[in-house]
Amino acid sequence: GDEYIIVDGGSTDGSIERVQKNLPKSVRFLHDSGGGMYDAIATGFEQSEKPIMAWLNASDIYLRNALNHVRDAFAKTNAELLYFDNLYISENSQVIQRSRGNVWNVMASIRAGWSPLQDGCFWTRDAYNRCGKVSCEYKHAGDYDYFLRAFQKSEVKYIPEIVSCFRRHSGQLSSEISKYKA
Repeated sequence: GDEYIIVDGGSTDGSIERVQKNLPKSVRFLHDSGGGMYDAIATGFEQSEKPIMAWLNASDIYLRNALNHVRDAFAKTNAELLYFDNLYISENSQVIQRSRGNVWNVMASIRAGWSPLQDGCFWTRDAYNRCGKVSCEYKHAGDYDYFLRAFQKSEVKYIPEIVSCFRRHSGQLSSEISKYKA
């Protein structure tokens, strides 16, 4: 019963051709107008009809049974937004470190610049509609902007378990941003 939508926001690295070659018929593939990554993500959410939402960037992965675990966590809590720990992995899938979400005060931490990694976050359609959609205004911080609003306007629950991996690789937007931090 899951719904998978892949939206190409203008990839030029050959990944789209590789994906389309092995794509199951149950997965919808959309080409975005070229408005960038967050425009593509927003397009996917607008096309989705399911009550629980999330996004996974092209090189990130969910661990085996992760989505079943997420469904169970929603069923056991009154949360509208769940966030989990996850792993940073290298280009060749070696674990670099664990990213933990047990911050001392989640809203103060987000306001100070911390953000959970998007691959470990899941939310309800109601929360998405209430907090405002993913903004296309920010080239590098659309996820931070979305989570700032979503964490403020949703019933949030942290689950200290790992469901996903965030892959570090060359050419990654977050790697490019960190070059400019002193």
